[in-house]
Amino acid sequence: MSRRTRVLATAAMMALTLGVGAQAAAAWDPPAPWAGAYAGKPVPGYDAAPGGPPGYQVVETGTLTDWAGGQTHDEVVCPAGKLPIGGGAELFSSSLGENLASSYPTTQGWAVDVNNATTTDGLYDLYAVCANPQGYFVYGYGPFISHAGHGGAADDGCGRNMKVLGGGARTHTTDVNVSLQQSYPLPEGLANWTPGMWQIEMTNPTAQDLTFDEFVICGKIKHTYQVVKGTSSVDRAGTREQINVYCPPGTRPLGGGVQASSIDTGVTINSSFPWPTGWSGIENNTGTTDATFSDSVVCE
Repeated sequence: MSRRTRVLATAAMMALTLGVGAQAAAAWDPPAPWAGAYAGKPVPGYDAAPGGPPGYQVVETGTLTDWAGGQTHDEVVCPAGKLPIGGGAELFSSSLGENLASSYPTTQGWAVDVNNATTTDGLYDLYAVCANPQGYFVYGYGPFISHAGHGGAADDGCGRNMKVLGGGARTHTTDVNVSLQQSYPLPEGLANWTPGMWQIEMTNPTAQDLTFDEFVICGKIKHTYQVVKGTSSVDRAGTREQINVYCPPGTRPLGGGVQASSIDTGVTINSSFPWPTGWSGIENNTGTTDATFSDSVVCE
């Protein structure tokens, strides 16, 4: 069966099994990496940890620049013969004017769009969590509408006998005011959706409706699979806060993300990225009201 046929078969199966609140959409393949994608470099500290699927490896680009006054696109590719099961980026600046507009898988790695609304260049690192390709599939859905003055949401999942491993979203605009607000795995059993789902929220404070795509990474997993949600933390108004969530002993992070309690368009994801024993999330709050947020990680 061809990859395209598998995608369409899964889409048809999902039409019969979507839970309450899920967004109906046709599935399609993710984009191929662009010509300027960086070859991933192994990240020290991950190889020594136990657990993970066959061929598990986390790679990074090393330090990149997000240019002042615009949106920067970069990609990292997995080592030959491996596929992405998760990924993200860590922004190093403390500025509230920098955040993630997009973070999503390609057919061979991970891609991000980084907004920088400031007058100073920033720095960041891009990660991909990779594994051998047996039993893993990446599906794209959309486009979804991000409504003017507010934003938009999407949640999609995997077919029966498969679990959600990672996910993300790609915006269709270079406007630095449009960004990710939430991108995270939903726990199993929510809304009658047994395999779990991936949730996306995009902010759109502009006066024009815009669109975005959602991506979900699915796979057949071991009995050690868990979706772990971290403890909620307060992101005070006018600040940038970081939280971490840990995988159980003997497991490693596959994918992860950030969940925000606020729908204020000033609350955005600054960073979302793996580390050897879990996942880390950083949230910006440019609003005038404190907000709570948490991060979640898929472990195996």
